[in-house]
Amino acid sequence: MHPPLVSVFAHDPIRAYVEALVAKAGFAHAPAEERLETVTALTAEAQRRVGFELMHAIDPHSLATFREMAADGATEDELIVFFDVRVPDAQERVRTALDRFGRECLERAARLRDELHL
Repeated sequence: MHPPLVSVFAHDPIRAYVEALVAKAGFAHAPAEERLETVTALTAEAQRRVGFELMHAIDPHSLATFREMAADGATEDELIVFFDVRVPDAQERVRTALDRFGRECLERAARLRDELHL
């Protein structure tokens, strides 16, 4: 069995995390179209959860500033700097949110495999 190829999205840390999660869950060799659909959906959910985690950690003024930045098309790097400055423990919050998400995904994958007798 060959390991899956590194994704062209490996530069996106959340997507790379999700791809590793899918592999760890035992679905790395699923048909490419299904894997892409799953990775895309899980990445969006992971990003949403990280966003919620960070949004709950900033004050109302910072939230207004964030909304302005987002509306003005701030880059991902600019948003990372914004949260690093406004949320001193931002990286830890991101890791915690991703860890919770990862555990939940792996638990669901195990239940699915059991239900399907895989």
